[in-house]
Amino acid sequence: MPMVEFAGPSVRDDRNRIGHSGRLINCYREPVMTGGRTRAVLQAVPGMQLHETLPSVFMRAMRTIDGALYVACGGYLYQITTGAAVNLGAITDSEETTIAGHDGYVTVVAGGSYYVWNGATLTSPAVGAITDHGSVDHVSSYTIISERNGKRFEWSALADATSLPGLNFASATERDDDLLRVVAINGAVWLFGTASTEIWYETGLSGADAFAQMAGAAKDTGLKAFGLVCTFNGGAFFVGDDDLVRVTSGADFEVVSMPGVVSAIKDSSPSKCIYYEDRGHKFCAIVFDDRPAWVFDLATREWHERSENVMHEPWGVTASAKLGADWFVGRNNGDISKLAEIYTDEATPLVREAISATLYMDGERTTLAELEFFAPVGRQDAGREPVLEFFISSDGGETWGKGRTIGFGAIGAYGKRLIWRALGRHRQITAKVRISDPVDALLYSDARVRLA
Repeated sequence: MPMVEFAGPSVRDDRNRIGHSGRLINCYREPVMTGGRTRAVLQAVPGMQLHETLPSVFMRAMRTIDGALYVACGGYLYQITTGAAVNLGAITDSEETTIAGHDGYVTVVAGGSYYVWNGATLTSPAVGAITDHGSVDHVSSYTIISERNGKRFEWSALADATSLPGLNFASATERDDDLLRVVAINGAVWLFGTASTEIWYETGLSGADAFAQMAGAAKDTGLKAFGLVCTFNGGAFFVGDDDLVRVTSGADFEVVSMPGVVSAIKDSSPSKCIYYEDRGHKFCAIVFDDRPAWVFDLATREWHERSENVMHEPWGVTASAKLGADWFVGRNNGDISKLAEIYTDEATPLVREAISATLYMDGERTTLAELEFFAPVGRQDAGREPVLEFFISSDGGETWGKGRTIGFGAIGAYGKRLIWRALGRHRQITAKVRISDPVDALLYSDARVRLA
């Protein structure tokens, strides 16, 4: 009666559903040290705990600057510290919104306009070389602004985000495409265009000579859309114009997508890339308008999926940022939620599912005599015993039979086994388990199978 790997990473390709059925939804694999009882446990993704609801809709961008969270939502810039959100003033409401900051300034580019919050007032400084602004970031003590629907970028005076000298600009000229985003990565300026990417560095000189292009650092890969890039400490994660997902490594790109992710990018509506951390894992997520998010774990190099509600609707977040020790996400309804180990999404169930690879029986009907899963037991929650639901499919996961349930046991019932028997005869078997209760129920990625 061998132990077999029941749950691997999410790999199912909607263009080739029979190729592999494996999915992880709202859980990810946490490796176990060699010699343990299993190769990995299935850890729940962090749930969303409502922190504050802004009096506006359409969350465009979030960023933490000098110990405060700044949020662009519904045509206003808000500041959030420990109390209620403070409305700092009106900005253009646009999907093309970015926030940056340095030396006491908070800078915003939204819908072609540039804004600066100096700690007291929100102003629109006099334009410099560029009149239609695309995005903003900062390197050292310079504010860097890209041109909207153009090839140029400009930088502020040193340590003064309100001053945009007319000669402080340059053009991305290696390829014939327009810029989409300027992003600061490891102290360098990355210019993401529609079909190429260039890297510029700070020269140590001043004024118009403050930045120069890095030799040999022009890539024939651009950015698919304005929102499809996010940064983390030491790098960036983005969707290229060729629908492949890449992670930056120094001045190089590493492709990390697999067919299921690429199919989703091609066939669905990716809207944002966001970054967050949980239990030492660093996650980069591609959020879609019409399907669960694909999430890449930089630690394990594996993918899982993130959804909401019992029907696995799209994960409705549009921005993320870290404030203090906690990560926060913003939603288009104005909600700002803390990511926490609560196993619910703003009071709705965080439904975790794991779907196995399909086991083929060489065309012969085989009896599945026993299937046993392993998880912490004795986990009674609020007077009701939490349950593990189990389903079997005989067609590769396209349809599922009637579900069965088994309890995790009341508090102290540690000897209980999560085992099903007499599961019928099948030519092929796909298994699915589901946990809907708000408990920390780690499930092993390995299961015990006995065929008769």
